[in-house]
Amino acid sequence: ARVTYLLDGRTLRIAYEVRADGDTLCCLTNHSYFNLSGGREKIYRHRLRLSSSAYLPVGDDCLPLSRDRTAGTRFDFAEFRPIGGDSNSFDIDGFNGRLRAFAELCCDATGISLAARTDRPAFQLYTGAFLSGAYAPGDGVCLETQYPPNAVNTPFGPVPLLRGGETARSVTEYAFGSSDTAVSAIRHAKGRLHMQSVKKALNCPFAKNMEGRKRHKTIKASSDGTDTKADFIAKHGPSSRLFRVKFSNIKNEGQTKGHFP
Repeated sequence: ARVTYLLDGRTLRIAYEVRADGDTLCCLTNHSYFNLSGGREKIYRHRLRLSSSAYLPVGDDCLPLSRDRTAGTRFDFAEFRPIGGDSNSFDIDGFNGRLRAFAELCCDATGISLAARTDRPAFQLYTGAFLSGAYAPGDGVCLETQYPPNAVNTPFGPVPLLRGGETARSVTEYAFGSSDTAVSAIRHAKGRLHMQSVKKALNCPFAKNMEGRKRHKTIKASSDGTDTKADFIAKHGPSSRLFRVKFSNIKNEGQTKGHFP
């Protein structure tokens, strides 16, 4: 067996290759923990979105009991939401043996994002529930690409069977980037605006036309961190409280005032 780690720009590529001299079960994976805040906050505050419409509930022995739909459950990550503390295996929608995006993770505090891709049929979401010692539960999250657990003994396949003389290859990629931090910057500024108010702020006329530019060209963070700064000043609600949010990576320097419609 051989595992190759390749760092290409901001993407970590893990390539697995294994050849069997007899029939065997083979499911190689990686158990890296990610915390996009640099350890300043628990992973539970990170937001996650998954391309998965099915998961495997487990019993007390952590082995799968069934294959259930995620829709309407606490395992529904069709839209971004905080991770929580659950650990389960998820099916990857549209699995066809080719590289597919299956998870997006972002940290509002830093604006750092992580996009995960694999050619495997499933992945394990794990937030360190059994960690102890130097690290504690919630210090990081694993996105372990693999086959469904215990697939050989359950109907919840596919089964990772490798025949003698065959060679199996698989790839997983973790791509780091900068999320669209316009909303993140406002949420983490003085006063911590409610998300609904943030959406109103980003859609009101003065925000859309700051310095004569449309919102999506103005209120957006740069990926290289070399741009100038701008201020966003707004009055919020009947109390007319003033919030001032400083964006650190804006291509257009300037400031504006306004109110929520």
